[in-house]
Amino acid sequence: GRLVQWLYPRTPVYTWTVPGLWYDIGSKETLEEANRIFARR
Repeated sequence: GRLVQWLYPRTPVYTWTVPGLWYDIGSKETLEEANRIFARR
């Protein structure tokens, strides 16, 4: 989405690095892909 694009003119926005493995599961397809990958572990 465009939440950050909308938000940053209105308020400070910060980021941080997430250690380790992670997946963006913002869609059904990427959730299914993450499920396949973690099912093999």
